Amino acid sequence: MKKKLIFLLILIFILFNSRISLYGSEFVIDISRASEGVVEVKGDPKGKLVRVTIEKEATRERYVYLLSSTNQNIFPLQMGDGQYKITVLKNIVRNELMKVAAKTVYVSGLDESKLFTRSIQLIDFANSEIAIPSIHNMVAKAATDEEKVSIVYEYIINNIDYDFEMGQALPFDYHPIIDYTYVTKKGICYDYASLMAGALRSKGIPAKLQKGYSAKIPGEFHAWNEIYIGKSWFKVDTTYDRQLKLADLSVTMVKNPELFKVLREF
Repeated sequence: MKKKLIFLLILIFILFNSRISLYGSEFVIDISRASEGVVEVKGDPKGKLVRVTIEKEATRERYVYLLSSTNQNIFPLQMGDGQYKITVLKNIVRNELMKVAAKTVYVSGLDESKLFTRSIQLIDFANSEIAIPSIHNMVAKAATDEEKVSIVYEYIINNIDYDFEMGQALPFDYHPIIDYTYVTKKGICYDYASLMAGALRSKGIPAKLQKGYSAKIPGEFHAWNEIYIGKSWFKVDTTYDRQLKLADLSVTMVKNPELFKVLREF
């Protein structure tokens, strides 16, 4: 009886570890670009819930993402210099998650102005075959970055409508797709901010996508941009300004930063 119990325990141990190895082989954490401020998780979630957490160990600040089947799964290390822990967790049954990959990496000397020009999951301009080439044509004759920002801003607030239907039934695993927003000419605040940031980043202009709350839209979780021009960061809210335009009200591109409460930035 004792031998059978030991054999059973050994068998369970082997099967469990084989299972971890099998799942783990599906996803690889690539830290080769960590010095640029980004890491990549390679692997197809195949319709399953796969969570990626990135935590700065010194502060325990953490960002949580869901792996995408449509966008590149490149994630920023935007919490400053220090050691980061990247973990991939896969949904096994119901709400149970299993750790399938993990790595730590130390980064220092990150240049914020370059960090926020990368193509990442939520601002995936590298995979854009329509929007970004079209916007490049729009800004081709612009002599300065300020002009490029103004052209992109004016295009968005004059052409992209808010998709109220999508806003009421947003999938839990939603990721902005820049080409979709550009082609359909509609989206939610998340899409506005992703399109704006992607267009500017693709021209080397640092732009953040920020999430949180705006005093102009009380009680609603919101997304907007912060753009780096002339050695300063300026807040821009194309979603809000589109509504002002539709109401024939005047708009000002640069916003008062005190109107915004930033909870997350990418």
